[in-house]
Amino acid sequence: SKYITSFLLLLSFLNSSQALKRFSGEIIRLNKSLYVFIKTMNDLDIPIFKKSYDLYRLLHEYRRLIPKPDRFTISERVSNITLDVVEGIMIAHLQQKQLRLPVLERVSLKLNLLRMFLRLMKDTKVLDSKKYVALELLVDEIGRMLGGWMRSTKSE
Repeated sequence: SKYITSFLLLLSFLNSSQALKRFSGEIIRLNKSLYVFIKTMNDLDIPIFKKSYDLYRLLHEYRRLIPKPDRFTISERVSNITLDVVEGIMIAHLQQKQLRLPVLERVSLKLNLLRMFLRLMKDTKVLDSKKYVALELLVDEIGRMLGGWMRSTKSE
């Protein structure tokens, strides 16, 4: 019994050292990609990203006030589309200039879908008019910024 316990301890030590040798490259790559991600987040000091981020935060704040049946249908869909917009802006910012326009066009499409779903939420009384106006103002501002970004990308 004493020998079995020591053998199991030795086996677990061998496995951990083998795992460390095997996965140390992956850990280093993970640390480098984490560094790149943190560096990227610091580079995302662009106004359109901040506005889209604020839009999602406001939507998240309103979500708890939405009736439960709608919270898991249209509200969930609006949240996902908003996250797609935030993600698309981040991806477009990181893309090479010649590859940026198709990404921005997809973000524009998502923004138009978002407008339609927000209007539907207002018309079905899921959102009151005050909340709808606050969200729509942010969406309009993001749309104007996105349009300017697309125009400047086309002209480059």
